[in-house]
Amino acid sequence: MEPDIPKRTNAFIELLPSIGLSSWIGNSVAVLTRCWRGFVVRIKHRRELSHLADLEDHMLADVGLTRSDLHVADCEPLWRDPTQYP
Repeated sequence: MEPDIPKRTNAFIELLPSIGLSSWIGNSVAVLTRCWRGFVVRIKHRRELSHLADLEDHMLADVGLTRSDLHVADCEPLWRDPTQYP
């Protein structure tokens, strides 16, 4: 008599494609990767914003910015990119 374990394993393996588990995992990884990459980009842009804040007012005026522009961008919530226009 054959053990039940191989039958259960085979049934489980055959069930996976029918419920789309591999595509669900792949989509989840893709979403998490996009979220992580977006988070890293927002942190990078906040660092660049702090470097701009170190500049003098006449240098900011040369690139078309004011201190109030930097303040408004800095007050954005953490999940928003401060360099994006509203």
